[in-house]
Amino acid sequence: MSTLQQIRSQTRVLISETDEANSHFSNSELNSFTNQAINFLTTLIEYPRDIVEIQVEDGVGIYSLLSDTLIIRTAYFGDVNVKDDIKPLKVLTEETLKELFPTWLDETTDTRGRPRYLILLNRKQIFIYPRPDTAESASGKKVILGYIFRPTDLSADGDTPDLPTPYHTLLQFYAAHMCYAGKLQRIDISNNMFTIFTTKVQALKPTMIKEAQELLRFQWGETDNLETGIASSAADLKVS
Repeated sequence: MSTLQQIRSQTRVLISETDEANSHFSNSELNSFTNQAINFLTTLIEYPRDIVEIQVEDGVGIYSLLSDTLIIRTAYFGDVNVKDDIKPLKVLTEETLKELFPTWLDETTDTRGRPRYLILLNRKQIFIYPRPDTAESASGKKVILGYIFRPTDLSADGDTPDLPTPYHTLLQFYAAHMCYAGKLQRIDISNNMFTIFTTKVQALKPTMIKEAQELLRFQWGETDNLETGIASSAADLKVS
């Protein structure tokens, strides 16, 4: 596990400027590059992850995401305290939902029921369809999202990245890449540092790839709507 101070020191070694007093970069600037590295790596490896539960309301289809949401990985609906009530939501694009249900914007009681579909409405909100009716909006009935969130920036020297430990030792290569691309004006070395960074990330990915393959088999192996070919498990949605 690496601290912010250790990552910064390792970056200084890579750029041959170990003394802050005789450097092109302040500690604050290197901290900023480290946080940029963490955010970039977050999207590459889809980590850190969490689960959020959203209580639904009668007739309401739109719900807000947490402000740090980057990617929605999975989506479910139901009451965790009721046996067999939790079911995956089919995650669609708005265009697909429109083709399947041209009246999806209809807010009458006729279009309410148990939610079965979810779309990313915008970068801050999701929409579930059908809108919950009275029975499906009872206390405990929730949308459950597995999502990737934006890590909190490191600021104190003792802070550690909210990433799997093996990735901690890669961050200085991205930070050095930023240094060489900026004030040091050595694009060749910058590109080399970035290549080292991405190569090492790929080398650590086998377990992540295995997990993705397991998820993919589940998605394509369990379809309950052959006419539309929609997989019954959730596809990733990126919040941009």
